[in-house]
Amino acid sequence: MSTPAMSEFAKLIKEYREKKSSKLIYNASIEHAHDLFSELFKEAEETKANVHIVSGQLTEDFYGRFSDTIKKIIDKGVHVQLAVLNPAVALEKHPFVMSILKGNGQVFQADNEVDTPHYILVGDRCFRLETDHGKAKAVASFNNPDIAAKLKLHFNSLIQQSYMKKHTCRAEKTPTP
Repeated sequence: MSTPAMSEFAKLIKEYREKKSSKLIYNASIEHAHDLFSELFKEAEETKANVHIVSGQLTEDFYGRFSDTIKKIIDKGVHVQLAVLNPAVALEKHPFVMSILKGNGQVFQADNEVDTPHYILVGDRCFRLETDHGKAKAVASFNNPDIAAKLKLHFNSLIQQSYMKKHTCRAEKTPTP
């Protein structure tokens, strides 16, 4: 069975990642977001750069497809932290969250509705930052340490807020026969 052809956008961002381009990438679709997350996760895996994610609802249809990817990244020693602002489902049932917690990553959940930018940050230079969540508009780069530093400061400040609680659910252990 053949795989679908890589989109022009996917080819472009793969090239930008490989060249560590500092160009800003403007994107405005769920497909673009998926392509960017895929490349950002590849970057984390290859460079062992830490991953920080701020998500609103952590929708399963988007994040669920990255459950195996995030587990593989964590298994390679990458530290992953996730802040969920307004979860759409119980986090202890979310496959992406369980992959993070099984790998000893950290998950934080707001105890009330929070309005803050959503983003993924990889290391100290790669990111995708939503500029209009409702329209899936965002800007991304594979080499912008200035914006990445601001996102890292924002993340650290966010998880220190009193309304952010560290999620302590643990994955169910597989019974031994």
